[in-house]
Amino acid sequence: MVNEAVFAMLVTKGNKTAGTGSPWDLAPGQIGFFNPITNAAITTKADADRYGFYIAVGVDKDGDGSTDTMRRSFREIYPKNFVDYTQKCYTPYQDKIIDFSGCTINYSTTYILKLRFFNPSYFRSISPTGEQYKYLNYETEKQVDTSSTDPDIAKMYQSFLDQFNADEFMSSFMELALLNPSDNAAITDLPAWCTSNPGVAPKMRFTVHQFKDESEMDEFYNFSSPIEMSVDLFPSAGFINNGTITVVQEMAYEEITGSVVQQYERIAGGYIGNPGPIRELNAGLLKTDYLADYNTKYSTIVLHYKLDSSDRLQTDILTYIAVPADEGDTFKSIRENLGLLLTGNADGLATVNCGTVSA
Repeated sequence: MVNEAVFAMLVTKGNKTAGTGSPWDLAPGQIGFFNPITNAAITTKADADRYGFYIAVGVDKDGDGSTDTMRRSFREIYPKNFVDYTQKCYTPYQDKIIDFSGCTINYSTTYILKLRFFNPSYFRSISPTGEQYKYLNYETEKQVDTSSTDPDIAKMYQSFLDQFNADEFMSSFMELALLNPSDNAAITDLPAWCTSNPGVAPKMRFTVHQFKDESEMDEFYNFSSPIEMSVDLFPSAGFINNGTITVVQEMAYEEITGSVVQQYERIAGGYIGNPGPIRELNAGLLKTDYLADYNTKYSTIVLHYKLDSSDRLQTDILTYIAVPADEGDTFKSIRENLGLLLTGNADGLATVNCGTVSA
């Protein structure tokens, strides 16, 4: 869920460099930087210091392929009021992978594996009760006691595998596999493998998936939209100082998707006169016009600057710019134009591009 104030949300399309004419010369989806007095393209810090500048994106509202209107940043941006610039390239999702290996098995010993799950879920409410935070903690402990006469490795590990698979909650988003520690190949016949590898313990691999949709959480706790989660493994009892935990891969969350950009657009609409989330509750009003494509992946740039007011107070303003992840020419053009206007140097804000840049 989006949970921060957004004042303007600009979305580009088409892998075009910044416009060099007026806002009305912009192609649909093209971005430009303009003098607020003359509405001509602005390219120097000296002019930005004197006049400020605004950012605009051409919008084709009727689908005829030409620009009918524009979406622009909130008010003018002056270098003296500039606070911060951040950029984030699109990040694909990846699972968390935890390996436990290298332990020894002894007679008459209790072995315990504990998994701890933590997930803070955020809820945005428009009701009089306001915004609510809820947290979910879940901990499960699996135990195996070895025989006093025959500590069978195959039975022990099969028992752990069966216990975790029988845990309805954990098994809904996590997989446990037994691997050959020498080559990470999956063990398909555990008793035969243990016979062929006497005294060797298989590797346990825990693969943790992020919740992908609300139904997985709702089935257990009636929660929605999980935004963060962590799962950690804690060996205890016979496993203490016996075996090694290796985090092979940390979980990475997919950022940023078209659906999230559309949420930002919807919230931003409330600040620039469009419906916005609260206005849309009333029947008969226009809905938000989304520029972002729901299925497109985006890289983002965020400008943080101050807005002077008549009472000598300053208001914090955020302008978000979303660029399709593969459109590197557009991203580079935005980064360099902002560098020139705010610092006098095309690489003054950052030197890294997102997406592929043409030669």
